[in-house]
Amino acid sequence: MPALSARAWVDGRVIAREAAAPSVASSSFHMGTGVFDGLMAYWNKDHWHLHLADRHLERFVAGCERMRLSFSWSAADLEEGVRELLATCPETTHYVRPIAFRGGPEIRLVPSREMPVTVCIFATEAARGLGAPLSCGVSSFRRVSKRAIPIAWKVCGAYANSFLAQTEALEQGHDTALLVDEAGNLSEAAVSNLFLIKDNTLVTPSLSGDVFPGLTRGLLIELAERRGVAVEEREVAAGEIEGFDGAFLCSTLMEMRPVARIGSHRFRRRRQPVFDDLSNAFHQLTAR
Repeated sequence: MPALSARAWVDGRVIAREAAAPSVASSSFHMGTGVFDGLMAYWNKDHWHLHLADRHLERFVAGCERMRLSFSWSAADLEEGVRELLATCPETTHYVRPIAFRGGPEIRLVPSREMPVTVCIFATEAARGLGAPLSCGVSSFRRVSKRAIPIAWKVCGAYANSFLAQTEALEQGHDTALLVDEAGNLSEAAVSNLFLIKDNTLVTPSLSGDVFPGLTRGLLIELAERRGVAVEEREVAAGEIEGFDGAFLCSTLMEMRPVARIGSHRFRRRRQPVFDDLSNAFHQLTAR
């Protein structure tokens, strides 16, 4: 189990992590109305590189505002808070998680606007490396619709959908779950975006569906296009899987992981030149 930081940045101060715990009667705890995000702090020889920190923290602030969790800290303030926290952490790569919630005792569905919002940032050590190719089980749970709950920012309660799908996949002997939407199209894995490979073309489910607009997903599209790799963003029916040469998943913490199997279909070649090229480009970008 990766080591969690002993301390956390909470509303402008670095304190013992567990001192930031909400009340057991917190409405955010009961209703899942907190908002979180996650970014990587890569330890590169003698400094931390905060990967896409501005994009992650701006998304976090915007999501909090939309969930009526407004606070005075700007994205720049929070980035400084991340650096203050990291100064207390071991000099190794960390995954950093900011989260906002109403921690006080009030269990109404819509709490009083006077109930303070707590902003907390903590970290956990994170190892790098591709690891073994993944096995993905196609989940019996459908991807939650963005018409039911916003999926463009990280609302805590929405991840019950991911929890159920991932638990089912693990119980069936897979590494992760792949979800489809109500129309039967592929959407994403439990906590990562999906890319499929055909020759030298990447295909990824379109954001017009119920797909989280992951920042790593967006960055890989940018890198691919710069390198002359065609990228198609479109609906992908679950029945199309057998027509592709390979697949991989991506997320902030996962980075890029090749996929060996989706459901009963096994890809003949687990690694593809386009995957290797993008992986190398990604690692060069994060080694600054």
